[in-house]
Amino acid sequence: MRQTLRKSEILSGHLSFEQVLQNGACVRGSLLHCFVLTSHKPSSDENKKSSLRVGFAVPKKRVALATERNRVKRLLREVFRKNKEQLYHALSADDNTLSIIIMYRGGLTEKRILYADIEREWKQLIPQILSVKRSQ
Repeated sequence: MRQTLRKSEILSGHLSFEQVLQNGACVRGSLLHCFVLTSHKPSSDENKKSSLRVGFAVPKKRVALATERNRVKRLLREVFRKNKEQLYHALSADDNTLSIIIMYRGGLTEKRILYADIEREWKQLIPQILSVKRSQ
């Protein structure tokens, strides 16, 4: 599997985010909260959209400076890109789509957000995300 983040894998648009945030299940970690929504994939959109779509959010309340928020989003994208293979293996047997919003919820007092911390947290959340997918 190629370790790229294709445009078809990005969850975009206010309505898409709102739908996942309102209807999805929340998986919580100490740094990240993931909102997960499973839906049936329509056969007409099979070739157009990926079976896994992801969005990234960093609240201004948690990370005040825009440059730092953008840096955290880049870190989140990189962590997802390098570790998405497990999610794709779980989705390969199903005929469903999985929409995930990864929201950074780290503490306000942290001085520097590190890639290793985010990656460790993401790897801990993957099994919980997959269990939510099975239960929906």
